[in-house]
Amino acid sequence: MLRALEEAGIGTWEVDLRTYALTLSHVGAELLTGGGDPPAAWFDLLALAHPDDRRRLSDAMDMSARTGGKFDRDYRAVAPNGKVHWLRQRGGVFLDDQGHPAGLRGVLLDIDESKLLEVRCERVKNTSNPSFKPCRTR
Repeated sequence: MLRALEEAGIGTWEVDLRTYALTLSHVGAELLTGGGDPPAAWFDLLALAHPDDRRRLSDAMDMSARTGGKFDRDYRAVAPNGKVHWLRQRGGVFLDDQGHPAGLRGVLLDIDESKLLEVRCERVKNTSNPSFKPCRTR
């Protein structure tokens, strides 16, 4: 299954809530760092989020860890080389043998193209007649 995700360009990640250690698939590391050293801990992952997006991502992950729910966040990642790109991070909590939250896990997707389309549609909408309805991007 992991191989199929990787071949589709989907990265996977997992955070241990006891140690905050982060495990990333090869594609997940590539999406976050653009080929740089992968982050080793949850806090390192958050540090790669654009400063304007970091709090929302952190809050979503925290809420998931506390409530056992899922989360789905779009954010800009800033690779160590300075390149900024859009990612969608989806995930949720997993439990230990006693039923307590043990960690978070999920997927990372590159959404640069859909965000670019979203911006273009918004520009067209703002410069055209009021009855124009652009396509949905998500």
